[in-house]
Amino acid sequence: MDAETGTRRSTDESALVVSTRCPSCAAPLDFAQGSNAIRCAHCASNLLATGRGQVLSYLVRPHVGGADARAIARFAPGPSQAGARLGEPRLCFVPYYRLTANEMRWQHRGDDESVASRAASVREASPSALRTVLELAQRSGVVPSPRVLLSAAARRRPPAAEFAARRIERTLNATTGGIGAPSLGVRSSVVRLELFHDGALPEDAVVAPADLSATDALRIALTPTGFDEIVARAVVTRVLSLLHFPFWTVRVETRDGARSIVVDAVSGSIVATDASASALERAREDAQRQHPTVGFRPLVCPNCGWDLPVEPAAVAFPCAGCDRAWLLDGTDLVAQPTSVATPPADTGVDAVDYRSPVPAPRPGRTPPPAG
Repeated sequence: MDAETGTRRSTDESALVVSTRCPSCAAPLDFAQGSNAIRCAHCASNLLATGRGQVLSYLVRPHVGGADARAIARFAPGPSQAGARLGEPRLCFVPYYRLTANEMRWQHRGDDESVASRAASVREASPSALRTVLELAQRSGVVPSPRVLLSAAARRRPPAAEFAARRIERTLNATTGGIGAPSLGVRSSVVRLELFHDGALPEDAVVAPADLSATDALRIALTPTGFDEIVARAVVTRVLSLLHFPFWTVRVETRDGARSIVVDAVSGSIVATDASASALERAREDAQRQHPTVGFRPLVCPNCGWDLPVEPAAVAFPCAGCDRAWLLDGTDLVAQPTSVATPPADTGVDAVDYRSPVPAPRPGRTPPPAG
């Protein structure tokens, strides 16, 4: 439970923090990315965060100033800087798709230990067996090492499948402009997000276009990794968002030509020392483009106006005032038909097992007829 708001925290411990202001009182408002219900700690307003199911856009504020970025670029490794002229640093926001999801799968393990133990007894593998393994590899989107191929082909019977659950968190550079790293990695402990809109951009900043579509980004991010042989797989609770991350680009002109040095505007690290000088030209001021972002509305029952429960991860909200239930669909709360299952007559509360489809009868009682 959150000691300040009295609400249950999201179960997603790796969710990034979004910083904005309460639409009711304008006080600072922080919430976990992906939250659907929020309570303002200042005015106690219950808020519904709209935009569920959309690819929402966020902004990461730079921590390194332009002058510091220019100083970092001056001492960047690479070709001789003798006689080099450094241009003024330009701040560019590069879009990254970020996927968070939970994956459940049945699989045959392909870890090093099991592979090594099976490979130790391998003498040869038939071409048909190798062909079968290669077909499995093509379907899963990975290319196993020769050791994995050989050991898998030599198995006379497949091992028992095991269940595994894991969390997926991946970021992909969405632009082809050559600015920024291919991936942001995991920065949940240091990155804070803001809602992306034109007024939030620093002066003279440019925004690189997102050349990668959301559909392609989702397909790439959901591609299975590793050498495990997947029997069945399901991905649930996935959230795809667009993070605009800041980089400083400093143009360097030497006798050998021009290039750009790219500096991470959050950590101050050098991302590239020989980026194409035309990379920044592909970035454009994106003021006219509409970026879907989180919106807010009061979290109250559309029928009677009663406050709905604040559960950050909830998508359905029951109303205690009129006994109706509402499902969050984009920006709207849509009425959902509900029913309450009650135990048969003369059934004691202590005899009801929620894991069973039919409550167990009390001792000495005849079970109620089915149906």
